[in-house]
Amino acid sequence: MDKLEEYKLAIKQVLTEYHNWASGSTNLNDESCLVFDENHHHYIWCFLGWNGKKKNE
Repeated sequence: MDKLEEYKLAIKQVLTEYHNWASGSTNLNDESCLVFDENHHHYIWCFLGWNGKKKNE
């Protein structure tokens, strides 16, 4: 496996571990979301939720 593939796997693993940890929090009001775009090599971890009628991002 080349270095680029190793880095991509490491990034996805770290993001997945943080996502799982944050999703288990009882204080979390927003939804934890992971987005992996394999074609463009974009890896995103974000929180989505609502505060009344206003969307939190």
